[in-house]
Amino acid sequence: MPDHILLLTGNREAPFFTEFLTSRNPGLTVSHALTLGDAERALDGREQETRIIAFLTDIIVPARILDRLGPAPYNIHPGPPEYPGSYPESFAIWDEAGEYGITAHEMAASVDTGTIVAVSRFALPDMPDLY
Repeated sequence: MPDHILLLTGNREAPFFTEFLTSRNPGLTVSHALTLGDAERALDGREQETRIIAFLTDIIVPARILDRLGPAPYNIHPGPPEYPGSYPESFAIWDEAGEYGITAHEMAASVDTGTIVAVSRFALPDMPDLY
């Protein structure tokens, strides 16, 4: 079990993730990085006890860092696997999808190719008649 989580996410999301994680593990240390440089400084010498969790970030963690991590790093994607990439909610609305979800996958050197570890799905409400 890691004793340090490095969050790669925005300033808006970081406090909520931090509260969620530390409420479940009070001994956990949580750091937050907005850039790859910030992430490298937060990891300095702590790679083996750190898990990276990425959410809504444009930081691409290079293989040279991923290969040094102890715990598997995760990306939390705000969409189901069938809507990869940026703005998945827009594509789901465009497709008039009846279902949506969130995906957690391991991070890999090639973006969005890591093993999927969890998917949570939910029904979407009917589309309103806009005409």
